[in-house]
Amino acid sequence: MSSAPAASTWHTAVVVDVVGGAQGTISGSADRGGYERLDVWAASEAFNSVLKVEYVHRYTFHTRTEARIRITTWITDFYNTRRLHSVCRFKSPIDYENEYWASLTMGLAV
Repeated sequence: MSSAPAASTWHTAVVVDVVGGAQGTISGSADRGGYERLDVWAASEAFNSVLKVEYVHRYTFHTRTEARIRITTWITDFYNTRRLHSVCRFKSPIDYENEYWASLTMGLAV
């Protein structure tokens, strides 16, 4: 019997634990009739996919605590500040948000 499914399940549990703890829980599922927030569900699934492909599956975590710390650090130090996002016109979320708020301030100043 292979240990791959167990490892995959553990990685998924850590990702859900870390992300769920940081962002709160996502209620509702299309399988259970929770169609009212599919946009949130889709965004969460996309983020989880990126997190797993770009970080979680590339490293080995010896403990859940190590995984929580390293994943949280990756999110705050790379994903939000340096990783370019297509939805943000290929800027980091921080740069995109700063530019957005600056444009609002400039509009008010005129």
